[in-house]
Amino acid sequence: MGLSVWTVLGCVALAAGAPLETEKRYKQSPLSAHADGQTVEVNGTAYYVPAKPEITLSLLNGPLAATDAPALFPITVLVEGASDITTFSTQDDVWSPSFGTTVLLPASLSAAGLPEGVTTIFSESCSDLPAGPYFLSVSGNSYGVYKAYRLYTDSSFAFYYGLVDDQEGGYKIMAGTSPATDGAASIAVPSRLYYAAPTAEKPLSGVRLGVKDLYHIKGLKTSMGNRAWFHLYPPANDTAVSVQRLIDLGAIVVGKTRTSQFANGEAPTIDWVDYHDPFNPRGDGYGDPSSSSAGAGSAEASYDWIDMNIGSDTGGSVRAPAGYSSLYGNRPSLGAISTTGVLPMSPEMDTLAFVTRSAAEFSTWGKAWYGENPVFKSYTSFPTKLIYPIDTPGINTTEYPSPGFFPSSLNDSQPLYDAFIAALESILNTTKLEYDFYSEYKDTSGTGLYPPDHVGEVWTKLTCYEQSRNVWNPFFGDYEAAHDGDAPFLDPPVKRNYEYGLNQTDADYERILEEKGVFESWVRTQLLTSDFDSASCSNAILVNPIVTGAPTSKATYAEAPTGDNVYLGWNRYGISQLAGVPEVVLPLGTVPYLSPVTGTIKQSPVAVSLLAGFGCDFMLFDLVEKLAEVGAIPSVVRTGSVL
Repeated sequence: MGLSVWTVLGCVALAAGAPLETEKRYKQSPLSAHADGQTVEVNGTAYYVPAKPEITLSLLNGPLAATDAPALFPITVLVEGASDITTFSTQDDVWSPSFGTTVLLPASLSAAGLPEGVTTIFSESCSDLPAGPYFLSVSGNSYGVYKAYRLYTDSSFAFYYGLVDDQEGGYKIMAGTSPATDGAASIAVPSRLYYAAPTAEKPLSGVRLGVKDLYHIKGLKTSMGNRAWFHLYPPANDTAVSVQRLIDLGAIVVGKTRTSQFANGEAPTIDWVDYHDPFNPRGDGYGDPSSSSAGAGSAEASYDWIDMNIGSDTGGSVRAPAGYSSLYGNRPSLGAISTTGVLPMSPEMDTLAFVTRSAAEFSTWGKAWYGENPVFKSYTSFPTKLIYPIDTPGINTTEYPSPGFFPSSLNDSQPLYDAFIAALESILNTTKLEYDFYSEYKDTSGTGLYPPDHVGEVWTKLTCYEQSRNVWNPFFGDYEAAHDGDAPFLDPPVKRNYEYGLNQTDADYERILEEKGVFESWVRTQLLTSDFDSASCSNAILVNPIVTGAPTSKATYAEAPTGDNVYLGWNRYGISQLAGVPEVVLPLGTVPYLSPVTGTIKQSPVAVSLLAGFGCDFMLFDLVEKLAEVGAIPSVVRTGSVL
């Protein structure tokens, strides 16, 4: 069979060299040992085998007779209605022909039609199992049937660790390690054959899910990207409401993904001190994956074996990784789904968002995840107004830096935007309306100020004020109490933000909230208005050149932040995050650049985003599907260096 068991994991044992004490003491304090499963190889491919079997068979008749020496065999289970075994390799990355040499099936089924030379075993006990690859353990008269999980190496360092079903209704950390690891996490994925086709009740049936390590999962620790936090606090008592919803919809959590510390913006490589930031596989593989949902973007762009990755977006933390990794991503309307069980940054701006590689799945899974919100519904048509924001003439000085609207500053990317907008105009049956965002805000908001002058401070001051009080103050108190007064380590920009937030007064906070309220009201009443009784929900679509193809590098060292050196600007990410309106990010293509790493021409991602009125998220999801149908955007993007 080509199978070898190369390690048994998870047994609790005495420390090496520790002496056994008296028999009496041993009986008073017994060791508790348990198995956590084992890792095996089948013809060079690593698999994880759980500790507990799915079923235990009665005495078998046939070729696998009882043996005194424990043996483990890869097998395939076939049941009534299962697909032809010859199609399994095209449906599943866990099953391989090695599993097809022995087939277990109920006695009521015929072995006719199986490939020649296949060994068959019959047992009615397997009739309730889903078809697919398994391992059969034979020891004496004991026959256990175990699920098969394929082990992948996280070569992009997108995950902290993998998760597997604990066989008790929850999850546990994956204890096995692939022999191919270079220090990266090993992720175990179950066979796709185990799960039924999606239904209205389970639209995410079998979808493999990565979860940003800000979300609690019951029984597991949450790191927030900080080592001190991870080691200080116990495992979570409950799973985040939003994660549980995905599980209830059929998703399978396979791992916790990396986040920049406390979801703050961090740049490679100087900022990421506690943990290394993930790799972005696009281009030469050494570009910035952006943050804070860096792990989500990296995993989705790197691996075909992961389907959906969830993150959080307060100031671009999903939108930027989506754009820089050529993925579909979003920031939903504020309040789209409960944030209970997700560690906060700013309650006034926190949203829960996700990335995928497929336009259709982006739409379907987004509607499913946010589907309990009564505000959201689908509409019969799309808006007929297309807002094309342009930079104000004379902007892009030190005093007033460009927000990065159209035309794209990178000339190679503008043709991609032009082609996309032409397709969008055709779908909306309209022509784009050039819109001087800065001047319109100054003239019509009642402030007489450009956005940077009025709301440039809002994002930083809100997040620093709220995290310093809601997260960092309690954290420092708990840590110092547990460590004789020692303070915990914070990455440099996080420490700077903490100190900056402590210097903000309650009066500053109230003023900033008022300024945000003015901007939000202006966007929702004058720029992107909503009418839930209309045919299209939003009065308009705003198109935004969110990632223009300028290459980034993990090898660029910036100056370390000091003092009050915080970002107090405003850019094109600020519309949706300050106004609470939805935004979706769409991959458009790539532009060439000369890689300083490889010395050859590589491709850098170009992405666009679309914004609409508050609560019009489902209309945007439908528009994404339509754009993919007409070829304006890729229907599916590939993993790896190019789309």
